[in-house]
Amino acid sequence: MRPGALAAAALACACACSTGPKQPTAPEVPTRARTAGDDILPSLPVGADLVIELDLARLRANAVVGPVVAAVAALPGKRVQEIARAGGAVATLAVALVGGADAAVVAAYRVGSPEAVTLVAVRGGDALPGATELGGGLRLAGPEAWVARVRKVMAETEPGLDDDAELMVTRTRAMPAKASGAWLRVAARFGFDARVEMASRFDLDVAPATVSIWADVADDLALVAVLGGGNAEEVQSLAGALERTRDRATRDPVIRSLGLAPPVAATRIDRGDDVARAIFLVGPHRLERVAARAVKLLSPDALAGERL
Repeated sequence: MRPGALAAAALACACACSTGPKQPTAPEVPTRARTAGDDILPSLPVGADLVIELDLARLRANAVVGPVVAAVAALPGKRVQEIARAGGAVATLAVALVGGADAAVVAAYRVGSPEAVTLVAVRGGDALPGATELGGGLRLAGPEAWVARVRKVMAETEPGLDDDAELMVTRTRAMPAKASGAWLRVAARFGFDARVEMASRFDLDVAPATVSIWADVADDLALVAVLGGGNAEEVQSLAGALERTRDRATRDPVIRSLGLAPPVAATRIDRGDDVARAIFLVGPHRLERVAARAVKLLSPDALAGERL
């Protein structure tokens, strides 16, 4: 891939999709390159409100950020335990990363309700404590009743997430049509109760109705986030929230120590008819410097000095 190819793809996405398409009654899912989640989504039950897909093998194999992933995976046991204390999906993903997993998918159901459930599916790597082996290298962490549902999906007696056309359309919105892959994809759609809870929890005027995120890394790094609102006023509010988040991030000590403040400040935020879009880019030379600084911050000497 030529230098800066991801940046070009992300900007092409912005130009071609300056406004989010209105979804027809029976939405047709646009074609995108297959990513790590495509092999896992068909095994998870339909109806998720939030899906996060991570291609850990893709990150690990990248010449620039691979050493950073290796440094995270080599964190001392004490540090891993500190991460794991966050509990739930975060703990499972931390263990999966350290254990050398190739891919992971987090699927959240009934978000914003007392019956909220989160499933974490991991493929490859070491055994995952508390997870159920499902065959083919796939492991699932979640309530027993939902593990039983997953077995029904895998037996094709219950529909899988890939049958959810509405969510799959949202999933494609942030990913440029010409992108060759992704290390991160996020797709979400939230009902009224979930949006009210999120707005309260994160001190927002309005929470997004839909979220689509795509990120990939080659010699450069690109991330596109698309937030959908119910009307033009909500889109303006969402764009404002993105701008405030961008401005706060430029002052974050870790962001600044990594040398990411300039590209964060340059994050492009567009307003469409029904979506707000943010495009974050890190060029090849800066990405090399950021990765080198990250590896240094994660080194045993830095950790011993509690400089993180």
